[in-house]
Amino acid sequence: MIQISRFRANRTFRNYTASALFGIGLANAAIFFSLLNQYTSFQPKEPHPDLGLIYQIKNHGAFNYISAAQETGLSLTSLILFLCVLATIIVIPKNVGTLSSGVQRPIATFDKPSWQMVGLCWAAFFVGLAILAFAGTWIVNAIVSAGVVLHWI
Repeated sequence: MIQISRFRANRTFRNYTASALFGIGLANAAIFFSLLNQYTSFQPKEPHPDLGLIYQIKNHGAFNYISAAQETGLSLTSLILFLCVLATIIVIPKNVGTLSSGVQRPIATFDKPSWQMVGLCWAAFFVGLAILAFAGTWIVNAIVSAGVVLHWI
């Protein structure tokens, strides 16, 4: 009886963790696509080394040039999005199932999301948006001032 309750608690914890990671990943995706749209709409089409616009980004065949801080911000949001997706896939509870070919392997099983899981996902989304909106520029400037320019995208 104790083992069953521990298993259930572990599964519930993993579901809540996956829900929070998913919300944070959605916030990073929203910020990434918003920044990408803004940069490709308003940044110059040719490099301007005097302004520091030397990093090239490409969006559907259109090239634009952005600064080191903008490049680091885009790269950081895409890296966090990738890590959130990867961690969500790892954290989601899995059961051993049999495929149609007879091979047994772990298969992700999704519990029906409770209102608490949905609320946690939305809370993580809005907290992630708030952190990125209010502290994102400061975080990126701190990274760039340390001499690090991320080139993830």
